[in-house]
Amino acid sequence: MLQLGYNLGDVLGVSSIYAMSVKYPSGPTIIQMINFALLSVVMYFNLFSSYIIMFLWCVFIGTLGGTCYTNFIFMANCKTNMKEDFNLSFQERELSVNLLLLSLGIGVFFASCICFFVLEYFFPEMLYNPPG
Repeated sequence: MLQLGYNLGDVLGVSSIYAMSVKYPSGPTIIQMINFALLSVVMYFNLFSSYIIMFLWCVFIGTLGGTCYTNFIFMANCKTNMKEDFNLSFQERELSVNLLLLSLGIGVFFASCICFFVLEYFFPEMLYNPPG
């Protein structure tokens, strides 16, 4: 159910590009870092027992993630009126978008591997007898 909340937030974040584009995409990334620290404290001390609060928090996390990579791709491919624009040609813009998507896939793969190894060494019972 929490994964559903994350995916719902991801869809909201990805679809937000039609409504607005973030001028400084480092903003959602900084909010994600703060959110990670806050979520780590909440999970360590088991502060929330409400499933609804965690579901809404996962929607928020997914929205931040979708907003980050959608805006990065939009800025790399479409925006040409910013001071950060390097006057790239069409082929260079396409290459940068493909590199961004490739790095996103590699990042998700390594995060999944790290998660599996953490589960294997610290919580092996979760792999063999998952909750729910």
